[in-house]
Amino acid sequence: MKHLIQAVCICFCFLICLPAQAEEKKDTRPNIIFILLDNVGKDWFRCYGSEENQTPNIDHLAYTGLRFRNCYVTPVCSTTRHMLLTGRYPFRSGWHTHHDPAIYGGGYFDWNREICFARILRDAGYSTCISGKWQINDLFDPAQKDAIREHGFEEYCLFPEGKKGHPAHKQRYWDPYVIQNGKQLETKGKFGPDIFTDYLIDYMKTHRDKPFCAYYSAILTHIPVVHTPHNIGKEL
Repeated sequence: MKHLIQAVCICFCFLICLPAQAEEKKDTRPNIIFILLDNVGKDWFRCYGSEENQTPNIDHLAYTGLRFRNCYVTPVCSTTRHMLLTGRYPFRSGWHTHHDPAIYGGGYFDWNREICFARILRDAGYSTCISGKWQINDLFDPAQKDAIREHGFEEYCLFPEGKKGHPAHKQRYWDPYVIQNGKQLETKGKFGPDIFTDYLIDYMKTHRDKPFCAYYSAILTHIPVVHTPHNIGKEL
């Protein structure tokens, strides 16, 4: 009887400790939301001195977060993307001018040569996702078709860009050409930026219980200038 009581007490203590152990093992690493805006000057935002535009949400992030006031950049689209994804200056990577592999062919963002931050985070246990624009691989080239996942993004919803004459060529705003996790979406009558932001919001809701990295590579505000759902019928 004495041994039975001891066994019951030990089991009871073990059960009491389980919630504490589970709490200790809970992953508390922060989620990462990385937003890249294309063709935007800092003078568009109030937090950097604009007197014309109202940007309250970005201003709030700026005033409660961190602003970089001294940095070196290459103010060209694909070069900027490559630099931010790898953390390497153009003079080290060799990608020092605008180049869109899907349109011009030739060199591309090679996962055998460069390490993307998404791959590091994925290997560390993060869920990873990209939504929006890629532009540094030709996803219609059989040799590059898996580039997004090779670079570390487990899930994606993208405007892939395509060669001239291809349905994806420049088709990013209304009725956009969109690939989501390997499948082309039906987008007739839809606005590309809304598709990408809705996808990203759904992704964050689905993965809220596990550390995630969500990279939003925005289509806006890159040319061409088009009507959005908010100003249809108005003069641009």
